[in-house]
Amino acid sequence: MRLIYCLVIFPSLIEKKGEELGWVIDGKPAVDPYSSIARNILVGRGYVDDTGRINYARLPGYVFFLSLIYKLWGFELWKVQVIQSLLDTGSCFLIFRIALSIFPNRAPALGAALLYAVYFKVISLVAQLFAEPFYIFLLLGFLWFFLISFRKPYASFPAGVLLGIAALTRAVILLFPLVVCGLYVRKLRTRSLNTMVLFLVGFLPLVTTIYLRNYAWTGRIFFSTGGGEFLYTGTRFDYGINFFDEQQRMIQEIKKGFSPQYSIEDDAWLRSKAIDIIFKNPGAYLKRAGLQIGRAHV
Repeated sequence: MRLIYCLVIFPSLIEKKGEELGWVIDGKPAVDPYSSIARNILVGRGYVDDTGRINYARLPGYVFFLSLIYKLWGFELWKVQVIQSLLDTGSCFLIFRIALSIFPNRAPALGAALLYAVYFKVISLVAQLFAEPFYIFLLLGFLWFFLISFRKPYASFPAGVLLGIAALTRAVILLFPLVVCGLYVRKLRTRSLNTMVLFLVGFLPLVTTIYLRNYAWTGRIFFSTGGGEFLYTGTRFDYGINFFDEQQRMIQEIKKGFSPQYSIEDDAWLRSKAIDIIFKNPGAYLKRAGLQIGRAHV
């Protein structure tokens, strides 16, 4: 299904060219911060978005992925879409290989790959400047090498590299190496040390560079901004209702008391305020988190 999508649909898009579809972004304001940062890097302005400010909320994993595509093939969206479609095809293959290593026959593996191939939400994502196709491919690549590493310890190094790049794309998995190392200790026991060291050698240098960069530029130790506002919103909002529009309204209301350009200090203040609220009533926060997770999977 993914190959058909890449080889049948996209040639027609290429034939029409990006100009007719409004996809050419060279010389035009990019509506997506990832794309604007990637373009500004290439033109020598640095890691800034179209406001001219350094964007600490957008991690560099997907930004550098876009920069590489723009550098090699130019500032046209359809070229990114083709590459993301090919990555998504690779994700189907990785799902098949991962499932084949778990189940004793090919039928469940083919079924898992087929379900992913026809999942409409993923198909729609590859046509947009979203990090998810790149992120999913990295996670699946990590998982494949992780499973191999229990038999071949050297595979833990590429697993660490891929998870590190994934963390540079989505900070939500930043602490996942603790789980990985715990599984190594449990399964490999006395043979776990070498495997863990190789994994961490692949993972830690990548994520450490972001802490060092941010400290060099701001004098503060942090990974990215933006988490404070959502963490604080999570302590206040009722996720039992239809929340998306109301959540956005609340975020804008919260930001009214801050500087016009939401700053690192503003995000740090909201994060510390949210942590205080959580510690005062952890049960209420866990209930809210459970409701949010439940709504996200509906």
